[in-house]
Amino acid sequence: RPIIWTFLPNVNWLLGRLHERMVIYHCVDEYSQFSGVPKDVIIRMERELIQRADIVFTSAEKLCAERREINPRTYFIPHGVDVAHFSRALDPDTAVASEIRTLPKPVIGFFGLLADWVDLDMIGALARARPKWSFALVGKAQTDLKAVQGLPNVHLIGQRPYSALPGYCRGFDVGLIPFRMNELTLRVNPLKLREYLAAGLPVVSTPLPEVVRYQGVVHIATNREGFLEEIEAALKERTSERDRARVAMMQSEGWEARVGEMSRLVEERLTEAA
Repeated sequence: RPIIWTFLPNVNWLLGRLHERMVIYHCVDEYSQFSGVPKDVIIRMERELIQRADIVFTSAEKLCAERREINPRTYFIPHGVDVAHFSRALDPDTAVASEIRTLPKPVIGFFGLLADWVDLDMIGALARARPKWSFALVGKAQTDLKAVQGLPNVHLIGQRPYSALPGYCRGFDVGLIPFRMNELTLRVNPLKLREYLAAGLPVVSTPLPEVVRYQGVVHIATNREGFLEEIEAALKERTSERDRARVAMMQSEGWEARVGEMSRLVEERLTEAA
């Protein structure tokens, strides 16, 4: 009698076939808002799954509030971070990734999927405004890159393994989260936020609700001028003391704590159902 734990909303056909003792829906995105999906179908399937789930976990407060109206056993559990892994960026023995080792400083970095929710127009505008800065984009591209292609100070690194990310963070001076503001990103909780911070990096981001929760630690910007101003402010914060303070802040947000919280809720529900 297994537990079905799904991150995707389209598994209703499977429920009951495995004689499961529990169904957990772990919602980390507003799936109906992705480009190219049948929106109405996704909404219908997800609503049915939420109704049938024993527990719903969400990674963003807005996702939680909306799904709790359908199922009261819905809980907000933010993403965690592998602090030990990303804090290697501050270790002198960690080599800077070869592709960015010789780039002119400062290096303004991004890692993650380059999809249509990443504001490449903004990155292009920043790169043109600051031609002496280097912009390093690490990640697989799933959208048109014409907004940044051909700019001499924008470096498209491509997809790299998770194990290599501390080496890129060691070469970054600032971590960017330049997401467009829309119905998808209003409900996103970017993993890279905590990963940048666990690497000791100052962060500049658009005002995503889950990022704004860290206002005062993270720099928030809404347009080109704001990004330029906040990046310049973030660059002034690169001291060893402040870098270590960012890492220390993430110590309580490791995956161990998140999994522990979820495990407690699962065990409680299993006990109730016994």
